[in-house]
Order: sequence, then structure tokens, then C-alpha cells
Amino acid sequence: MKILVFYTLEDSTRLSRQFNRRPKEFVSDELRGWRWSEPPLISDSNIRLSISDVAGGMCGTGRDTYIKLSTHVKPGDNALMQRGAIVHLTYEATIRTAKRLMYGGVIKGSDFIDAMRMKGEKIYGELIKGKQWELDEEFIDMVFWSFWDQATSTYSGALDKARTVSRYASLESIINSVIPISVEFMIDGSLIGLTRGIRIDGVLFPYIPIEIKTGSPNEWHRTALAGYALAMESQWETPIDFGVLIYVDPQGDNIYLHENIVPISDQLRLDFIHERDRRIKIIEDGIDPGMPDKCNTWCPYLSYCGTKKDAGSGRVGINLKVKKGSNNTVGDG
Repeated sequence: MKILVFYTLEDSTRLSRQFNRRPKEFVSDELRGWRWSEPPLISDSNIRLSISDVAGGMCGTGRDTYIKLSTHVKPGDNALMQRGAIVHLTYEATIRTAKRLMYGGVIKGSDFIDAMRMKGEKIYGELIKGKQWELDEEFIDMVFWSFWDQATSTYSGALDKARTVSRYASLESIINSVIPISVEFMIDGSLIGLTRGIRIDGVLFPYIPIEIKTGSPNEWHRTALAGYALAMESQWETPIDFGVLIYVDPQGDNIYLHENIVPISDQLRLDFIHERDRRIKIIEDGIDPGMPDKCNTWCPYLSYCGTKKDAGSGRVGINLKVKKGSNNTVGDG
């Protein structure tokens, strides 16, 4: 089966059927998001964290959260982080543009293909000029047009198919069947100790959280997905038993995709809550937790930790250099 990142209603149905056929993991009622006012979900702190503050996976000790919220150091940027940024920016822009064209009346497949190409040329130019990229323009070009062309092909075919279902179908119903996903969807996480403006990569109808990742599979990705599920449950009081991680791996002239269905288990929920509480305490105490044994090359605070005295462990950091290759960690000296 070919994995796509641009889901249609058929994909939503496929995933829902897969969820129903998988063994269901028992989820304790006290670990549902709607039990936010009771232990262990309740948070008495006034501090509100983002999902990435809790489960970004950057720093094992939590020093990244400490630096961000206690020292207010601005995060840096690097080519590894920009790989993820270009994928997410392109994904969001593609779906947003496709929906706008359809709402503007472009609902014939051939017209949609032409309109998407025209819009793509303009958006690509703005993307290149809108940021100081450390990535090769050839890489950006490959990622952008791979995603753009896949969306154009997928949605143009789905459009023509949706228009044949019923002559009485409204424009809204056609668009929702072609693109049943909301990207950069905002969730209020304040009930479970998170910020009010949590943004998830996508929510696929009906209530399926979608996250796109460009690094290697990591347990933190699953933990973060549980955080989104808890926030969704606290807001809508609807059970979220599964989520989807889509791994995007650009290699050479191709992009390889892997779809990973994640049961939102008790253990993942507890892992998220425990880490939330641990990091809140770090900020409340105002004590530097120290550097980890190894630093993640994606971390936006590498240069800060490499030149500042580590008050938490008593060690002095050194300038960290990112090594080329597939390994995503470097030693701190």
C-alpha cells in the first residue's frame, strides 16, 4: 500500500477500520483528558507548557525547557531543524492552498491541476526568499515539489470522484470529502496544564490526531501524541484511542514515507503527565537541571550549552560541533 501524507475521506475510513480491527488497549478512566480536575492529571501550577516543552525529546534532563522559560535565551537554528521546518511549511501551505482553490470554485480536476501549479510557483518563490536557509536549494526544491505534486494528483482525482457521487452535493460536502483534515489545528490545553494555543500538525475526521516527523522514530514522538490526545479529550470529552505518526525521510531525489498507528495507552499518558510535572517543577524551583550525557543535534540551544557553565552538574560545557551522518546525537565532551 502506498502511503500518502495527503489524506482523503477514503483514507479516513481506512484508518478508522484499522483502529476498530486492532486489539484495543484498556485506557483507565482516570487517565482520560476529561478527568483533568483529578489526580494524576490535575496540575495546580500556574505554569503552562507547550507539547514540545514537555515531550520535545531534545534534552533528557529538561535543560531545554529551563533555558527557554527561565533564562529566556532565544533558540538557535541549524540545517537539521530546517529539514523539519521545510516539510511542515510545505505540508501546511499545500493543504491550505488546495482548500482555498476549491472554495474559490475550482472543483474540476483538470482546472485544479493548472491552478495548483500556478499557485505553487508563487508560494515556492516566497518560501525561498522568506528565510535564511542553510539547506541547499536543490533539497528545498525536491521536498516542496514532491509534496505539491502528490497533493495535486491526489486531490484532483478525489475531486472528480466526489463530484460524481451526487448531483445535489454542496461545495462544502465535496471539499470535506476531498480534504477531511484541518492542519495546524489549535487545541486548548489549559485544563491539563498546557498552553491554550497548542497546535497539532493535523486532525483528520473523525478526531484522529496526525503528527509529521522528519527524524528517526523516537518514543518521545509517541509521548507527545499522547499529550495531544489528552488535550483533545479535555476539550471535547471524546475518547481518543489512536493517533498517527507519519515519518518523512527525504533521501536523494525521493521522499520515503512511513505511517505508524499509535495506540494512546495508559503508559504513554502517564509518561506525558510525569514529564509535564517534572518540567513544571524545574521551572518553579528555578534550578538548572544540568546537561545530559549526550546532546541532540536538533537542539536549538546547542551553542548556549556549549559555551556556558553548567550550574546543574558543575561541569563546564564546551563548544559542540554537529557531526555529519545519520547519528542524531553528539557527545558533550
